[in-house]
Amino acid sequence: MSYANLTGTSIRRATVRGVQLDDIAARRSTERLLGRIPEAVPGMSASAILCVRELSIHVRSKPRYMQSSGSVLHDEMEQLARRAARPAHDPVPSHAEAVLFADRAELLSCLARDHVRHRLEQYWWWRVLLPGANLNAAAVQLYVDEAAHVPAALARLAHSHDAIAFVRTLRDRDAGALVQAIVRVHGLSLLAETPAVSTPMQSRARPISPEPAGSRRSDMQEILRPLEEEIRSALPEAWVQGLSAIQRRLLVLGLSLVRMPSRVRSAAYAQVLSALLEQATRPDTCIERNENAAGRMTDLQGAPVLHTSPESKKATIPSPASVKGAVRGLPDTGIFYGLDTGPAAGLPTATPWTQGASALSGEPLPPTALLPSEPLPPAAHPMAVHNDAEMQHQAQAVETEYGGVFFLSNAALALGLYADFTRPLDRGLELSFWDFLALAAVDLGGPAVRSDPLWPLLANLAGRKPGQRPGADFDPPREWRMPPDWLLPFVGDAADWTWAADDKRLVVLHPAGFVVLDLPRTETSAEEQLHVELARYEVSGGFRRETRCRRSPVTPLARWRSWVMPYLGRRMALALGDVRWRRACRQLLSLPGRIECDAERLEVHFSLERLPVAVRVAGLDRDPGWIPAAGCDLRFYFGCDHA
Repeated sequence: MSYANLTGTSIRRATVRGVQLDDIAARRSTERLLGRIPEAVPGMSASAILCVRELSIHVRSKPRYMQSSGSVLHDEMEQLARRAARPAHDPVPSHAEAVLFADRAELLSCLARDHVRHRLEQYWWWRVLLPGANLNAAAVQLYVDEAAHVPAALARLAHSHDAIAFVRTLRDRDAGALVQAIVRVHGLSLLAETPAVSTPMQSRARPISPEPAGSRRSDMQEILRPLEEEIRSALPEAWVQGLSAIQRRLLVLGLSLVRMPSRVRSAAYAQVLSALLEQATRPDTCIERNENAAGRMTDLQGAPVLHTSPESKKATIPSPASVKGAVRGLPDTGIFYGLDTGPAAGLPTATPWTQGASALSGEPLPPTALLPSEPLPPAAHPMAVHNDAEMQHQAQAVETEYGGVFFLSNAALALGLYADFTRPLDRGLELSFWDFLALAAVDLGGPAVRSDPLWPLLANLAGRKPGQRPGADFDPPREWRMPPDWLLPFVGDAADWTWAADDKRLVVLHPAGFVVLDLPRTETSAEEQLHVELARYEVSGGFRRETRCRRSPVTPLARWRSWVMPYLGRRMALALGDVRWRRACRQLLSLPGRIECDAERLEVHFSLERLPVAVRVAGLDRDPGWIPAAGCDLRFYFGCDHA
């Protein structure tokens, strides 16, 4: 008898031995018991996958076996889990009873490694986990089905220097299907390359301004060049020779989501990356001779090094309009400018770069931005920094006094700040999801959160460098129009709206105390501009003009926070039934909890006794599930006494 549960435990064969057993009844009872295995195996996380070669059950008492609720398998499965081999760490002995994978990313990385080495048929566990007779085809299909975990798997493969070899084994059709799956599940709408993965926002996006010339062109080069250098140094595997265009794109997208999570969704990143990918796949590239110990032309990982002929001295500068005018805020609200994507991701192409030259301007790059021409010893390998960072957050457990911060995830999804798993390609904020939680925690919960263990955890999840502030890579919009549906919970407030204007800005405040409009002044009068802008809103009360305009915060990020966070705080207070929004937010955010996270899942455990009833009534405690912008599955658990 065979049984498989890919979400937790898979068993190749289960054998029941005993006397006076009815075959059909024994089979049903055994299947019922096996279905409870994920709950019966202690010490296994929710992400772990246990594959058992053979399970033998000895039955001495028929009535006891038929009425068992799981105790028959409890001890046996616990021992199997403890003795299970780890294919990701060590070679598996031929007599191994079971194998264990910490999560799906680890399983996918081991699968890819064995696929590259043509060992799928040799290992019994792949015949259990993969359906069908063609294991190679099933392995590729599993990668497409589990695209959410492919970036973490590619990072593990890069750590073992197998990423390039695996990508090279994929046919362009399979690599293309995997790229589209990654784009969809991770919400990388700006990096979508084909109409099949285009986003509805594209058709409604406002046209971007034409490419500037002269000094503005040089200014944009200076803005984008640091990002180009950062991409080059963060993704050295992507520029090796021997990859097709779609294979290179797959490698870039997967590793970018792990190594540059705060950058990968920005318009500037998509712009620079498009130019780099275009140059790397041009036919006039050649191989730079790098004489290593074996006399071969290789790069850091033993693959040929790319550069172009010295005759190529010019490069087209990508249009910088998307850097300033791309969608950086909420989907489908008309608040921000959209990026008009075209046939090839809507991103301009560029001619090949010259040897050691910028992809944007063709000018020489500083030495630190170039790949070294000689192989480096393992200790000096530039990938060591990325590998360490990738492996550090694979499994963490943190006790925090601000576990309620994660309840804001449901609020962010409900407001459309970020897309959920049902609409992953909707454009949301370019701000890192974890940086958003960090900023909201400070603005709504107080500065004491910076001294809580939660703070470095959020920095690690966001991929921030040591000492970097949350939101440092975020380019906020310069104007604010609140989506009309955000005001629906406040309909019926008969108090007067207040507004003020000077020669630079027009600001409108809701009676509840948050900003509805904050716009640059136009050539029309302030009253006429106010009338036009408020036409989309339902105003119950009147208007009162202030004599002085609201003082604007110093930085663009601070201005954006002054638009969003006060509204979020008042919306939370309204949902919790508290008229004092600051008190309500601090009580919500300061719920202690235990955070357990790995590369693909984050769990927050709370004490059910300390959870306010208002939180449950408001629906803030429901599981957000897979969040594309976060790249992980967020779950809440209640009932742990130590939280």
